[in-house]
Amino acid sequence: MSKSKTKSQTGEKAHSFSELYRRHVNQVYYYIYSRVQNTADAEDICSETFITALETRHKLRDESRFKPWLFTIARNKVNDYFRRVYRQPRSELTQKNRR
Repeated sequence: MSKSKTKSQTGEKAHSFSELYRRHVNQVYYYIYSRVQNTADAEDICSETFITALETRHKLRDESRFKPWLFTIARNKVNDYFRRVYRQPRSELTQKNRR
């Protein structure tokens, strides 16, 4: 009996998360796009944001704070993106154009 209850609870959580995803995905995407100005990168970061939210949802103490929590994750993912971009060595062509 406990296995079926666990499956039922898991199904409910997945359903509720998919509803939260549908409700917030556009806002999160446009926020990220406004920061990175690149469609492909914004899509990737948006996906990473929701994966992280799904994996760490158990850490959210107050469900009513889901949206601000989600946008905090998105902001951190964007910051990680810019750290990666600025740490990459510049190519010779890029360096020559800047001189």
